[in-house]
Amino acid sequence: MQQDAENNDRLRPQENTIFFFGTKNGGKTTVIHQFLDRDEPPRPTVALNYSFARKTRGQVKDIAHVWELGGGTLFSSLLKIPITAKTIRRLTLVLVLDLSAPERFCQNFLDLLMLARASVQTAVAELDKTDHNIHNQMKNKMLNKFGRDHVDRNKLDLFSTPLLILGTKYDLFQMFDSDKQKLICKTLRFVSHVHGGTLLFTSNTKDSMMTRTRNVINHLVFSSPLG
Repeated sequence: MQQDAENNDRLRPQENTIFFFGTKNGGKTTVIHQFLDRDEPPRPTVALNYSFARKTRGQVKDIAHVWELGGGTLFSSLLKIPITAKTIRRLTLVLVLDLSAPERFCQNFLDLLMLARASVQTAVAELDKTDHNIHNQMKNKMLNKFGRDHVDRNKLDLFSTPLLILGTKYDLFQMFDSDKQKLICKTLRFVSHVHGGTLLFTSNTKDSMMTRTRNVINHLVFSSPLG
């Protein structure tokens, strides 16, 4: 019966949601345009922007609802629009940080993470009213990434949804002295690990890095092969 249900799910179009938030002027729109294959100059994001992507899978077309929050923490009250009980099951969060200005993103990136976590927890709690035990199911799904014998398994503070921490402007980051680079990398690796996230650096001046970023986002949203 379970296998039949899984097969039926594969035959139905899937609606996914991906939500970009993070550093002001960090390059969120540029990454989204790359993901959507749009050849147009990015414009400053005012509050909350919406777009969508489609991907064919066999005989069906899956859709991704793409949300982008501008202004750093300024419009954090709008988090509740893309992060809802309806979207939470198939939601991916992308926290975008401007690596060229670490003093700026260090001021608010933990605040952004905590605000996103609170919105996720609210959405899960709302869904749990009608789909009991959904919280444990989502938590266990994220824990399974680490395996039962992982030394940090009981020390992690995981998100209930996939999280990508995306460091942009890597070309400028490379100009920092090595000690500063190491400190930033270690900090972001630690934060990503504790929250069960994926850490990726990119630059819109390096085609190979942007292609890899697009592949990772497609994998998270549409389960496409990473290649």
